[in-house]
Amino acid sequence: MMLLLSYIADPVKKDRLETLYTLYHRDMYITAYAILKNHHEAEDVVQSAIIKLTRNLDKISDIYCNKSRAYIVITVRNLSLDAIKLKKKTVHLTHDHLEDVTSGALDMDGLDDYILKLELGKTLATALDSLHRPYADVLTLKYYHQLSAAEISEVLGMTSGHVNVTLHRALKAIKRILEKMETETVGE
Repeated sequence: MMLLLSYIADPVKKDRLETLYTLYHRDMYITAYAILKNHHEAEDVVQSAIIKLTRNLDKISDIYCNKSRAYIVITVRNLSLDAIKLKKKTVHLTHDHLEDVTSGALDMDGLDDYILKLELGKTLATALDSLHRPYADVLTLKYYHQLSAAEISEVLGMTSGHVNVTLHRALKAIKRILEKMETETVGE
């Protein structure tokens, strides 16, 4: 944080950012950690949020109001969810996995199943990207991170009832998207 502050020439902006960090760094970290479940990733997201806040400091009129806190926490939440999406897109192949494929340890049926799972994952990722952001967030937290409705409500700052309604609507929406994608693929 100190390194970042040393690059800010405007003393007023530097003081505002330092005050924001002092007031809200704990909330920022807790939000990031609740989503990512990893200390180092949560710290990285907090630092990214601070950098983003330096660019958008003019959007925060009163540092001490609840709207400012909400803006900061939502920024951290969105950056955390973006980090999850980025991590999902990264494919990690181990040396053992590569040996299995190259040595023929996987039979053709196993390879077919593996390819089908990869294709299904790509289809689901495409469908999630086209969903309304809150729907995608709830689905990702529920099915990818396997959080309960209570945990999701805590992470996203919603009531459990609102999470359940959003989840229900998100499932209906993704079903429509997947059906549309299937009819487009069959039509080709």
